[in-house]
Amino acid sequence: GSIALANALIACLTHHGAEFRKDTPVAKVLTSGGRAVGVRLASGEEIRARTAVIGQIHPWLLGEMVDGLDPQVAGTARTTQPASFSIMAAHFALREPPIFKAGAEAGRVALVNFAPATLEGYMRLFDDMRYGDLPGRPILAAHNNAQWDPSRAPPGGAALTVYGFGPYRLREGGADAWDSRKAELGAWLRGRLAQFCTNLDDGNIIAWQFQSPPDMARHSPTFQNGDVGGVGKFFFQIGGHRPTPELAQYGVPGVERLYLAGTFMHPPGGVTGGGRATAIRICGDLNIDFDALCEPAR
Repeated sequence: GSIALANALIACLTHHGAEFRKDTPVAKVLTSGGRAVGVRLASGEEIRARTAVIGQIHPWLLGEMVDGLDPQVAGTARTTQPASFSIMAAHFALREPPIFKAGAEAGRVALVNFAPATLEGYMRLFDDMRYGDLPGRPILAAHNNAQWDPSRAPPGGAALTVYGFGPYRLREGGADAWDSRKAELGAWLRGRLAQFCTNLDDGNIIAWQFQSPPDMARHSPTFQNGDVGGVGKFFFQIGGHRPTPELAQYGVPGVERLYLAGTFMHPPGGVTGGGRATAIRICGDLNIDFDALCEPAR
């Protein structure tokens, strides 16, 4: 999965002398003379930067983490809008692969998507979530990657991940209601997928786990409001307006050598090149030939 890319990057950078720390939250970006010079960790430790600071700092947090930022830049960043829906997920350990009612061919793909068959049904689904309701026919995405990577499950078994869209704030109780109703709402998601399968039952499920939209938000400060896209993919937050016009060029105005990367930058999404675009900007500022840097070693 995607972790293979991260592990490869870590191995490459470690080989070239990089040091990595995990579970080490950054509280502040240190600045001096209008330039980013390091970071202060939540523990109080300060780490100085010789060249630049690159951060996946969500726009909502930029003003808190960078002192002296132009109020216009910080204020506009704080008004960026998350998507009107969030992600929820269920992970299943199965004795045998899921059997889809649509036929065997439906399971022999990397990703199975389920969505309403009409434009009206599709639009009403997002309207429901905007008002805090779970949709009657949700969008689901099912991954049985064990069929392509046998190390994910014992022989004959399956490791199934199912993603669905849901509101971050429920109509009754808001975001906090997810925690008190987690078992109920997880069963709801399982039930929606079971409508398309013949064997997603207790006899086939060894164990399973449900992750709610607030769980997504807790996973990373990049996922404010449970939006794994960082900020909503509205037309006014795409391209040269993502996440804001001031921040769209991967640097922070008024703070030299502070750069932004992450799912809230353009292009939006996960592993879609956002980090590459940031690297191109940094190389341009540092007079580094990006193309030559990417040439394979001979």
